[in-house]
Amino acid sequence: MKCTRCNSSDCTKKGIQNNKQRFYCKDCKSYFQSNYTYQAYKSETNTLIVSLLKEGCGIRGISRVLKISKNTVLSRMLKISKRIKIPYFNKLGCKFEIDEMWSFI
Repeated sequence: MKCTRCNSSDCTKKGIQNNKQRFYCKDCKSYFQSNYTYQAYKSETNTLIVSLLKEGCGIRGISRVLKISKNTVLSRMLKISKRIKIPYFNKLGCKFEIDEMWSFI
């Protein structure tokens, strides 16, 4: 079994919860399951939320498509947005502002 967070193979079985086997990663010290019943715990959920937001889907639409709560979508959006760094455009001492529809130089 490989860890879902660090992709390490140094994992051991660590009990059963709700008739599902749990695993423990010795490298990143995290617990995980081989398969989840709730969609929000799956590893590809964040990438699906980002791709649906890029396509212009709303929060309720994303929650319907992914079959997760709208509050979960909102909290994941906030976590994802905190990891985004603001781009800084500076070339030869000039500052550039970029609008989402037009770019002016």
